[in-house]
Amino acid sequence: SLHDALPIYEHFDVQNYIKSADEFPLKVGSIQINNYNYVTNASDKNTTSLVMSFHLANRDFLITGDAPKEIEKEIMSNYSSIKCDVLKVGHHGSNTSTSEEFIQYLSPKEAVISCGKNNSYGHPHQEVIDILNKIRGGMKACLMIN
Repeated sequence: SLHDALPIYEHFDVQNYIKSADEFPLKVGSIQINNYNYVTNASDKNTTSLVMSFHLANRDFLITGDAPKEIEKEIMSNYSSIKCDVLKVGHHGSNTSTSEEFIQYLSPKEAVISCGKNNSYGHPHQEVIDILNKIRGGMKACLMIN
């Protein structure tokens, strides 16, 4: 709940909480943030992850949160295309996200995976690395290990 998250933000000047996916597109200064996932009620909370895009420094970014492959399929069926130069790979590189079809659909130039070193989940999963290697062509990949 929002109340449970409040202590995290005690040291920040948070001026606005996004309480619903319907509040998108969101403007932050001159940057417009779009959301492509409007699932708000599901037993698997990853299914409700925001999938956000924005344009910054002449590049289009897509951040997929922990959205699973079923949400990727829904996005592909609901949008004819999404501009994506830089993809933040879903769910820390888990094989529950980042399908081969989704990577082909987006055609990102770069991919970023953020995960913990030697994490107990085995992220990023080799299957996702293999998909990125297979499809990437000229795509650059960056693995950020915390």
